[in-house]
Amino acid sequence: MCYKEELQQKNEYKLQRSLDEYNVPEFIQDYFLNLASRAARVNYWSTIKKMLLWMIDKNYISKGSISEITLEDLCSISKTKMHKYFEYMKYEEKISLKTIGTKKYQLSSFWEELIELADGNCKNIVKEIKSEEFKPATT
Repeated sequence: MCYKEELQQKNEYKLQRSLDEYNVPEFIQDYFLNLASRAARVNYWSTIKKMLLWMIDKNYISKGSISEITLEDLCSISKTKMHKYFEYMKYEEKISLKTIGTKKYQLSSFWEELIELADGNCKNIVKEIKSEEFKPATT
């Protein structure tokens, strides 16, 4: 087995272990099958997991854990709440604007999947947030 295949297997194992640890609902797990790279799957899950835990902590999702989250819970998150999450990353976590832009892209991709699952009864709240606030200044 070549190094690349071995690394892909390690990333797949790491992802599955984390999904199992949080008892992630199947509809969320299915999203990762659309991502070709196992490393990307791990990275996207990290972004999504942190957002979900923050939303639960702030009681924007009224569940006790990720395992209890439903599609309806995610589709009911408001644009304002998501904006607050980006501000949290920017001001409290001190995450760079470039990194926030990457996380915004990852979350927007996840929301596109939610829209499909909800037969259009869900909006991409991430896409609606003005990118200018969370982009580094161009020179």
